[in-house]
Amino acid sequence: MRAGSYIALSEDHVWYALDLAGERPKPRLAPELTLQCLQHPDMQLLGQLPSVMPREAGARIDAGNDLWLVLEDDRLLFSCWVFRGQTPVIAASGGQLSLSADTVCLEDSVAAPAARGRGIAPAAWAAIADALAGEGKRWMITKITPDNRSSRRAVEKVGFEPVALMHFRRMGPRSRRSIEPLDGPRASFFVERIGGGLRDGRRDATDMPG
Repeated sequence: MRAGSYIALSEDHVWYALDLAGERPKPRLAPELTLQCLQHPDMQLLGQLPSVMPREAGARIDAGNDLWLVLEDDRLLFSCWVFRGQTPVIAASGGQLSLSADTVCLEDSVAAPAARGRGIAPAAWAAIADALAGEGKRWMITKITPDNRSSRRAVEKVGFEPVALMHFRRMGPRSRRSIEPLDGPRASFFVERIGGGLRDGRRDATDMPG
């Protein structure tokens, strides 16, 4: 097969970390809004937002992950996922990054047009962080593309700190990934703790610090 026919893939993400045990901003949801953790996929609710399909949602919940929703009466305004044990990361071996017992990953946050400008996402994340801290979790992490400035500003309102920049490149069967610590007291800790999960066992295809 010629190199020109290979499928190429390129992704960059900024990793953020939130210390659930530390001091952090706690914006609150408006009184007319409710936050709930859905125990079973509800097709009628999930169909209101362009998120994962109910079958995939059911598989994620069965695997022990959390689907959080913000509702205004029966209208779904916001949803997000909290992954436990492992989280989808294309740069990780097998597409899944293992998480330590005290760490969860925030993913797939989606807001309805009616939710924008109301501070719903940061308030929901803050409340979820409180719930996770109550369980004894210490860290909540998430990843955002560098050019998604609105999402980056939103997570920073809750106290998330940028800790690392991850690059992933794939050309056909070969791939290369790297993770670079950013400035800050937790950056090296994050790279040491999470970066190892990005190794795929092929030393010539992986560029990692250390």
